[in-house]
Amino acid sequence: MKVLHTADWHIGIQWHGVDRSEDLLGRAVPDIVDIAVKEQVNLVLVAGDVFERQTNESIQKAAQTLKEPFRELLNAGVHIALLLGNHDSAPLFQFLRGAVGLLDDHSGYRGQLHVLNSAFITNILGLQIIHLPYMRAEQLSKIVSAEFLDASSTIESTHRQMGGILDHLTKARRRQIEHDKPAMLTYHGIVRGATVGVNDQSHEFTYHQDFMLSPDALLFNDQIPQYNALGHIHKCQELAGSVPTWYAGSIDRLNRGEREYEPSVMLVNFPGSGRHVEYERLRLPRPTPFLDETIHTEAELRKLSENLGHEACRRALGQITVDCEQADFFQIEQLTYETFPRLQGIRHAVWRTRTVSSERNETPNIIDLKELRNPGQTIRSYITKHEKAGEVEGLLNALAIVEGELNHDY
Repeated sequence: MKVLHTADWHIGIQWHGVDRSEDLLGRAVPDIVDIAVKEQVNLVLVAGDVFERQTNESIQKAAQTLKEPFRELLNAGVHIALLLGNHDSAPLFQFLRGAVGLLDDHSGYRGQLHVLNSAFITNILGLQIIHLPYMRAEQLSKIVSAEFLDASSTIESTHRQMGGILDHLTKARRRQIEHDKPAMLTYHGIVRGATVGVNDQSHEFTYHQDFMLSPDALLFNDQIPQYNALGHIHKCQELAGSVPTWYAGSIDRLNRGEREYEPSVMLVNFPGSGRHVEYERLRLPRPTPFLDETIHTEAELRKLSENLGHEACRRALGQITVDCEQADFFQIEQLTYETFPRLQGIRHAVWRTRTVSSERNETPNIIDLKELRNPGQTIRSYITKHEKAGEVEGLLNALAIVEGELNHDY
């Protein structure tokens, strides 16, 4: 049996107001579907955080955003399992399952959509799956008696208590599986020993609020095929242990702190005979470029564009820091927005390192304007991007009058 282990799709996420649907639904998810069909997998597992946020709008759009890729997988006979993450909701998953179910074309064998929203065991095509959704303290506290919890505990000790309860629950489920048959454990959360991120920008907001699952609670029997499929941490990584244990990572770079990440999925084969699973990390081919560059001259900007290529420039997000003379900044800024169109409208996407006394005094003087290739267009660009909305029209009209009086010769 082949499983494609993915996680952290975050459908509906934005970056500084930029809708990421083009990146996720237009490239990453179709690439996952292509891999699943090409590799003839039996199950696609999303180990939590299918969606980014739960609003009335997101619920209405749920079936629309994923019905086509899900229909393609299901009609190809591929099962889909969705584990509940901290950004997901059980009602949305049930709504999605009902909506996708209406798309059945009755053309033959069809996969099923499985919602894994509780700490339990599900059997899919003979594979035992222990599933542990993201669990909050109030959920775990219901598992044990009130006497077990210390109401006067610090946050750190409370996290240790909750982690202990989670370990106990996981080990109890582990004891319930048939130990002579293949098994997989999937968990959305942090396992002690995992690398959370490379810097603060790559941390999810909830990481510091999470309690950790002990590695001892995971599957560990190396005498039969077993695999631990993890989600929640966006960086793809393997954890040490006697059984292959992987965070699949997010399917695209979601912020500037993840600019060096290589979005991936895990292809896991549970053999019909033998003791171990076979697995392979498959990198997704079209990750979103995130910029974090310092530019001093227009020539450097053009060189960066040449190195990245037109398509990467068109899709790029991030920040460009411009370290140049004041008179050159506006022209470089204009060229930056032309080269990287998705940066338009993002506050401080193009950032100047040198401070000046007032933004309204940044307009180049008449000597500087003579050095600009297209001074009129440069001033228009500055007015449009930096002045208050109510003043833009008047300033542009005034500029047109000045241009007429000077006959464009300045």
